[in-house]
Amino acid sequence: MSIFDAQGFVDDCLAAVATDDPIAGVSRVMEKAISDPAALLAAVDKGGDGVVSLCMSETLTALQVSTEPQIKSPIHNHLTWVVIGMFEGEEKNYFYRREGDGIVLAEERTLRAGDVYVMDANAIHAIVNPLPVRNGALHVYGGSLMNRPGRSFWDPDTGAEQAYDFEKVIAFSRKVRAG
Repeated sequence: MSIFDAQGFVDDCLAAVATDDPIAGVSRVMEKAISDPAALLAAVDKGGDGVVSLCMSETLTALQVSTEPQIKSPIHNHLTWVVIGMFEGEEKNYFYRREGDGIVLAEERTLRAGDVYVMDANAIHAIVNPLPVRNGALHVYGGSLMNRPGRSFWDPDTGAEQAYDFEKVIAFSRKVRAG
């Protein structure tokens, strides 16, 4: 078994972002990274709040994300493309589109271990871990995700669009179980 090299992964993603087709380049890096799930599982942090930063820069945000069983995130946007590589479990995505003054469900997509998925910069979505075990994925965003102006999330209780607040999103995610 090989060992997943987080710094090597980040370096390869940074090099891919500097090319003429950063999404295709990052997708290739992601495919290689998740091709050996045993190495990833041996190397990743299985504790914490489920979001581990591998890199945060102006050109790239790389995260290891794991979601507890049956957790549902609030609806949110990123305002940048993201390449997701699932290496353990499943993640069900609910995609929304703006309609009038609100949003409506437009599509559902389930990502499974071994899948690489590119999400458009304009996507609005929520995720659910439908399984009784934690899932695991690598997420690579085209730019600074946490400091991106204009991001939103939709309050699960009221449906109101609000300015994105990472701590509130995590708190809502822990409170809202899939159902």
